[in-house]
Amino acid sequence: MGDPLLPIFKMDYLSHEQLDIIYQNFAENEVDLAWSPDSSKLAFASDKGGSSAWVIHVIDINSPGMGNQLTSGGNDVNPLWSPDGNKIIFARLTDRNIYSIDIDGTNLVNLTKTSSAGVNTEPVWVK
Repeated sequence: MGDPLLPIFKMDYLSHEQLDIIYQNFAENEVDLAWSPDSSKLAFASDKGGSSAWVIHVIDINSPGMGNQLTSGGNDVNPLWSPDGNKIIFARLTDRNIYSIDIDGTNLVNLTKTSSAGVNTEPVWVK
C-alpha cells in the first residue's frame, strides 16, 4: 500500500474559496513546500524514492508529475527560491550546511562550509 495522496489547492485569499486543484498527487512524505517567485513552480523535499534520504524536487504546476530531482543522498530539506527564481538554497542535514543549486540541478555550492557540529538548517535569502 502506497502513501496517501493529497491535493494542493489554489485558494482565494480573502474568501477562502477553493478555486482550482493545482497538483493532485502530493504525498505525505513530500514536505517543505516553497513557491517560486512567479508562482509557476513548487520546490519540496521528498523521500518518496524509497530511500531514507530526503532530496529536493521541483515541479512545474502547469505540467505536474514527480518533476525534476535536484539533489541526491544528502538529507536535503527546507528549499527556498532565490528572488530571481534561478536558484534554490536548502539545508543538507548530513553535514548541517546550507547549499545553493541552480533549478536545473547544476552548480551545487556549499555556502556555509561548517563542520558537522554546525546548526545551519534554516536557509534565508538576504538582500
